[in-house]
Amino acid sequence: MVEKSTGQPEVCEGCDQAHECRRIDERLGNVEGPCVALQVIVAFVLPIVVFTGTLATCDRLLDGLVPQRYETPLAFIMALLVAAGFVLVAHAVSRRLHQSKQHPESRE
Repeated sequence: MVEKSTGQPEVCEGCDQAHECRRIDERLGNVEGPCVALQVIVAFVLPIVVFTGTLATCDRLLDGLVPQRYETPLAFIMALLVAAGFVLVAHAVSRRLHQSKQHPESRE
């Protein structure tokens, strides 16, 4: 069975706004900008990895040093603080890089 395609979904047939949607779709499809993959990884993936790694490390380091019932909560708090610190440092570095790109003459 061969289906005829008009370039518009069936939902758009008879709609008086169909030409506007097509124009918007063309604009969105031709948008060129900087790749944000690295920013997404730093903003979302790395904090989770840092938190998980710190949680596992702290849990092992605290084994035998504190009573067993406090090991996991204490490791969780420590991992949370390290991950929060990582996010703050990443934000500061990102802000500084962004400012240096906008104002290259203000480099010290």
